[in-house]
Amino acid sequence: MERTLAGGSECLGLPIRYYLLRERSEDGTALYGVAAEYDGEEESIPDVTSEKAGITALIRILRRCGVTPVTMRDVVEDWLLR
Repeated sequence: MERTLAGGSECLGLPIRYYLLRERSEDGTALYGVAAEYDGEEESIPDVTSEKAGITALIRILRRCGVTPVTMRDVVEDWLLR
């Protein structure tokens, strides 16, 4: 799985780092996910979407709202249900 820094935010004066995850399915389709690191915590959610524009929009939301790894899974699930 490829992991690329996609940007950052801040919570309580500490940095949050967001990463774009990318892997290939068996048929060659690109699958995108997201990861976040904050104050020693980390959460990775692979295979969220096959659309790069979609994962980019999701990461913008995470950054704008300062979502930490603890709550990221809930935010991603809500985003998928939109």
